[in-house]
Amino acid sequence: MPLPVGHSMMGYVLHETFGEKHSCLQARNKPLAPWKALLLFVFLANLPDIDFLVGFLVGEPNLYHRHFLSHSIGAAAIVGCIAALCFCWRDWRRFTWHVLLFGSIYFSHVFLDAFSHDTSQPVGVPMLWPFSKDYIVSPVLLFLSVEKEGNGMNFVQNLFVMHNIWAAVLEFLIFMPIVSIIKLVKNRRRLLQPIYEE
Repeated sequence: MPLPVGHSMMGYVLHETFGEKHSCLQARNKPLAPWKALLLFVFLANLPDIDFLVGFLVGEPNLYHRHFLSHSIGAAAIVGCIAALCFCWRDWRRFTWHVLLFGSIYFSHVFLDAFSHDTSQPVGVPMLWPFSKDYIVSPVLLFLSVEKEGNGMNFVQNLFVMHNIWAAVLEFLIFMPIVSIIKLVKNRRRLLQPIYEE
């Protein structure tokens, strides 16, 4: 599974790509500030790992991780509907678009997890639930496994080992070219303006 570094950068990429189309996002009848919208995208991109919290409540953080229905297209559809209801209930014309947007942000987490080395059984994620209970993993693995052992605060401390730090660096290196290309494409007019002026 990618660490929050990879999932957060994916949320950022989706915000930069589709961010200008979420104009109906409202908070107290005012458009949501761009930085708040970005936080929403990053939050949704990390939300499937809420299954760690369920594990914490029973004393075993890893108990449900990726073996819980939070890592599926069904969960993405539910979260997409709830988020769209929260933010777009005044603009039903754009409701379907936002269900797809929020659901896709959430599902990006599941998609990335399928491209990571998995050291737990069953291997993969129940990506297609409720249509299939099969666990899916990509034949091409881009992300390192994450060492996660222990319970409670011991679990959190054990995340900060050298292997996980290298995993975070790798995720950063994978996403930085994507982020750079998106920024270049978005700012191409401003970058090329001095050429046009000549």
